[in-house]
Amino acid sequence: MPEIPHDHLVALLQRIQSGDPEAEQELFVKGNLLEKISMIVRHRIQDSPEAQQELVSDIVMSLLLSLRKGMFDPEKGSLGTYAYGVARNKIRNYYRPSVSNKRQGTTLMENHLIFEDNRLEKAEVTHVMERVLKNLAPKYQEVIIMRYYEELSVNEIARRINLTPKQVYSRIHYGLELIRSEIDKLE
Repeated sequence: MPEIPHDHLVALLQRIQSGDPEAEQELFVKGNLLEKISMIVRHRIQDSPEAQQELVSDIVMSLLLSLRKGMFDPEKGSLGTYAYGVARNKIRNYYRPSVSNKRQGTTLMENHLIFEDNRLEKAEVTHVMERVLKNLAPKYQEVIIMRYYEELSVNEIARRINLTPKQVYSRIHYGLELIRSEIDKLE
């Protein structure tokens, strides 16, 4: 199946970032992404069909989330290469469950759930999160607060503080890693 023409791909990506599910469907059908991802997983993972399908679903969701956040720039590479990179990283984590388990819980809400599982009161969770956030450098504090408390998209944050979406995503990712390490110290 041929590649999606560049102009059409850019338009689809803009629609995806604005929350259009039909654009997502069109991208996966015209771009033949689901079939390509399934083939990569079948080739690399020698496990049950159910486990393979679960991994394919995980890759598709990760790819969709990154497309919704504007993480892929069609000016810098092909969508197929980008999708392959997402798949490769997920497959790598599949073989490293300890790393995969550490990286799950990428949102503050998931960290709250971890604490709630440990039966800490919500007030304690809030106190801990406030303390951890205060210890972050301002550039990480700013993007974490905008993303998870103000619920702004990566693109909205990028426009607001004059960074590229990739820079914003990088700050969010690194900020969350710092938060995780601080929380690990507390446990």
